[in-house]
Amino acid sequence: QQIAAQMDAHQQQFAAQLAENQQLLVAQIAQQQQQMQEALLVMINNGQQQVQQQLAGIPGLTTAQRNELLRNLNRLRRNGNLFPLVNLLGIAPPNFPPTIYAFSTLTVVQLRHLLQFYGQPHQGNREALLTRFGVFIGI
Repeated sequence: QQIAAQMDAHQQQFAAQLAENQQLLVAQIAQQQQQMQEALLVMINNGQQQVQQQLAGIPGLTTAQRNELLRNLNRLRRNGNLFPLVNLLGIAPPNFPPTIYAFSTLTVVQLRHLLQFYGQPHQGNREALLTRFGVFIGI
């Protein structure tokens, strides 16, 4: 019985250590994922101009393909600058919102001008226009 009690105590100790190690591992993985995401955002922020230049220099890249790449980058940038999309002539509007915050403060008039610039429907209330423009630019 004494041996069985010792084995039981060791099993409980082992189970407690295992649970503690699992919690530490989960916390470490979460921290590493957060650090990697932050590093990626820094790289994207620092490389915004390079990305725009590289996209402009890719032969055969259509406006639609370029805009889809920029939309994907905008999806990654929940707290940072936005990549302006271009129209069919390859031109970005001068009043494109530079940040998510600036996007959220656009007026109805600004939203209508931006949507019209991109050839998108520009009727509706502010909420509908903001949603339409947000979907269009990838956020």
